[in-house]
Amino acid sequence: MVDLHEFFAYKPENYYVLIWHLPDKKSEWFKDIDKAETFVENINDGYDVYMGGGLASPDFVENLKNASKRRCPQAEISGLIGLWADIDVQAEHRSKPNLPQSKDEAMQLINDIPLKPSVIIDSGYGFQCWWLFNEPYIFDTQQEKQNLKELLKDWNYTIKVIADKKNWAVDATHDLSRVMRVPGTFNNKQEEPKEVKITEITNKRYSPSAFIDYLADNEEHDITITSAEDGINPEVGDLKLDPKAQPPFDKWNALQSVEPKAQASFNHNRDDDLNDASASGYDMALASYAALADWQDQEIVDLLIAHRRNNSCDLKLRQDYYKRTIKKAKSYVAKLKSEEALGEVVKTAEEVHENEDLDEEKEEEIRSEIISHISNMFGIQIQRFIKYTSDPPQYRIETSKGNTILGGSSALLRPRTFRSKIIDATNVVIPKFKSEKWENIVQALLNCCIEESLGEGATNSGIAHEWLCKYFKERAILDSPQEASMNDYPFEQDSKYYIFGGDFRKWLKINEMEKLSAKKMGTILRAYGSEPTRIKIQEDGNRTTRSVWEIPKEKVDS
Repeated sequence: MVDLHEFFAYKPENYYVLIWHLPDKKSEWFKDIDKAETFVENINDGYDVYMGGGLASPDFVENLKNASKRRCPQAEISGLIGLWADIDVQAEHRSKPNLPQSKDEAMQLINDIPLKPSVIIDSGYGFQCWWLFNEPYIFDTQQEKQNLKELLKDWNYTIKVIADKKNWAVDATHDLSRVMRVPGTFNNKQEEPKEVKITEITNKRYSPSAFIDYLADNEEHDITITSAEDGINPEVGDLKLDPKAQPPFDKWNALQSVEPKAQASFNHNRDDDLNDASASGYDMALASYAALADWQDQEIVDLLIAHRRNNSCDLKLRQDYYKRTIKKAKSYVAKLKSEEALGEVVKTAEEVHENEDLDEEKEEEIRSEIISHISNMFGIQIQRFIKYTSDPPQYRIETSKGNTILGGSSALLRPRTFRSKIIDATNVVIPKFKSEKWENIVQALLNCCIEESLGEGATNSGIAHEWLCKYFKERAILDSPQEASMNDYPFEQDSKYYIFGGDFRKWLKINEMEKLSAKKMGTILRAYGSEPTRIKIQEDGNRTTRSVWEIPKEKVDS
């Protein structure tokens, strides 16, 4: 039985799914999942049938020439339904010697992966695993696309590290345009067809942030994964990568005199006290010492190349490697300096708060200083930290990359919850902190928070009203549902306003820096008296329906 709804149930209606089949190498494009299932169920059993994990936009598909001969390239992928991995087992037609020898061994590997797959498919000669998102992630910016591309690659890498511990190989399948086998079809690679079938559905769904804590550090392992679409250009860039480079003589001597571990790091004599005793680990230690001493980037690069040459290591003459190492070292140093300063700033803030003759200018100065230090520690610019004086109080954080309601005090005291909310709102992973440091950070945030009363404007209904008024002001309200559906614009009919949820969420993200799930948006709109409904329209000469939200016009216009 073919069940594509398990994978695409929450797909936006206007986005396309690719079904691709061999041996004719033809593509079929579907917005309607029922139609896609019907097509696959009726296809010849002798065909190998695949589906894309990436979604294609109407702009791409509907302007294709010879659409049946075109797949969606990585550059045109507009969203992902989740992450995936392909785990092969040894078979006569495979030449790799270090694959799992049986499906039982492959399943052992899958069980070692820290997050359980949403769906496991027996592909005939191995398993294909899917970690489905709570809902498809549609890219609003190129940066979001790059973040998800890196997450998919890092997750593939993590599985590769786990397999490497058993001396097994796992193919890289991290390109966004990858197609995977459709369950309910057949694998016809060999003379005897093998059924492709779902072996397990766990009903687990994930947000992209759920994977962050489980990713392997690619600086700790000598494993690389590449695909045909990855490219490197190692010699071109801002840094001079000289194989014979030497660190600046005077600065290097001065650094060794104030930090004895610098020389030990240069000579690889810290295996007992350095967490990562690989060449990359020593690079990071040396870069951190040099950054702490305010060395220039080129001087740090020269030191690292000299260190690698001194220990007969690969010189790694790649711009990306040295830039990434320096960036991480400088972030670590900024975080370290802010951690050291934060305690004194918090103490000063408490003294100012206790002063009856409160100096508002001084209070604002300290608030800004606290915000600056915590921003350095988090690696993201915080703009405001707000305490809504409800019962119980609620907290909100506003950053340069997005805003989010954190919840009550319990959310502040749980670092994992706090970090997840920041990731979901900003796509930035803030560092982990030990419990004592975290309590100090929370206290600092409380000392710099701005209190606001929880009036109507801070309720879900008030928030919806503010957003909708701005949205309708910026979007043209059309009279025809048919015309509106072409670009997902709002429209008016029978003295009611209607909006398309996907466009409203995209507008919120770009204009209000609010990244909401469909569920959260629904909660806010329902508090305003809105209800989901469906409208009938003509599409490609056929009658179909679209999901919209009915908005009470009298409330918006009041």
